[in-house]
Amino acid sequence: MWGTVLKHLRGRDRQAVAYTDAEYLAAVAQIFSRAGRPFDRSRFGLRCIRSGNAVLQLTQIEVANPRGVVVFLPGTNAYSLLYAEVLTMWADAGYTVIGVDPRGHGRSSGARGSYTVRELLADATAALNDARERWSAPLFIGGSSQGAIVALYLATAQDDLAGAFCHNVADLADPRSVECTRSPRLFRYARWLLPLLGQTIPELPIPLSVYLDLQREPVSGFSSAVELLGLDPLLTPYVRAKTLAALAVAAPPRPLESLRTPVFVLHGARDQIFPATYVQHIFRRIGGPKQLHVVERGHHYTIIDDIPRYRDALLRWMDVQRAARGQRTILSRA
Repeated sequence: MWGTVLKHLRGRDRQAVAYTDAEYLAAVAQIFSRAGRPFDRSRFGLRCIRSGNAVLQLTQIEVANPRGVVVFLPGTNAYSLLYAEVLTMWADAGYTVIGVDPRGHGRSSGARGSYTVRELLADATAALNDARERWSAPLFIGGSSQGAIVALYLATAQDDLAGAFCHNVADLADPRSVECTRSPRLFRYARWLLPLLGQTIPELPIPLSVYLDLQREPVSGFSSAVELLGLDPLLTPYVRAKTLAALAVAAPPRPLESLRTPVFVLHGARDQIFPATYVQHIFRRIGGPKQLHVVERGHHYTIIDDIPRYRDALLRWMDVQRAARGQRTILSRA
């Protein structure tokens, strides 16, 4: 893993940003082809927005008269187009979809793997505000893994959202969050030292394998997440010290118990990164309307690999939230 890190640092650190649109789509198509997954590049539009000093890549499928709008956030160091089947699932159901590459991810600006939770929240908020300006349809926030944590955090602070779709959930300030690392006993103590490391050597690259056991997570078309990480030039195999420090202790804007935005939680029962007992613990803490959908025998990448096993339940839930949102709007105008 350190060899892969050095390869990135010696020249690939900004490779994805330098791609033209055609080169970017071709690179994604090659990864999908290798995995035997369908990919219709003609469906996706690409554009950019600003978030502070960062330029963010958006991947978009716009439909006429959308039932709603979904802003989707990828997992750690991933990019939104890696979830192409998920984005098209929503588009096929009549939703306009905007996938966001946060800073340091995919084709967005910034050093690879270099960001804080506060910056992730700012980037997602910029994408939500852009969607609010363009469409009046009910607005949903969604995310996978790290992106789901950001989506959940934003749902505590933005009450106008129709709902939040979270593929796994976490409160990073909760002491039990060390259960999501490969060495909970070690990180129970190390998490309090990480902020010091992040302040002292903020841009120090730390391989994902230091705190996540990706070898144990299968991905359709690959032997494991490790193989995908090594083959896909758009993925980054490390985070910076300041990033890991933020991921170790950052609290949501408001307590999860105060959350009123409806939340749909998707979880793979065999997920090795987010243990079922931890996800259930966080789910119990969430206030307001909520639904937990567990995919039996699903792993960490169940959001991509098992779409038929959760799609109908998710879309039914979104229909309910759209109707409820419309009713709340009518009442607020009365």
